[in-house]
Amino acid sequence: MLQACRERKRVEIEYASLANPEPEYRVIQPHTVVHTGYRWHVRAWCEKNGDFRDFVLSRIGDQPELVTAATQRAEDDDAWQARALCAWGPILA
Repeated sequence: MLQACRERKRVEIEYASLANPEPEYRVIQPHTVVHTGYRWHVRAWCEKNGDFRDFVLSRIGDQPELVTAATQRAEDDDAWQARALCAWGPILA
């Protein structure tokens, strides 16, 4: 996945989602790999659904296969580009 992100490649994967636990082949266009503290995710354009999604790496069943050049970029992912204001402080009871 890191290689696909760096080289901006499309990747064919076998993926089992929570909604559909039966693995199916998908082509994704990953732009970022992140760790949430619990698991690794890849943020990618899903060609099946036609939008950006998060994919849990442990749900990818086979060796991802790099294919042709990606057409979607991180800059195209509006949800990924959105900024959120966070305030840190003590919890007052």
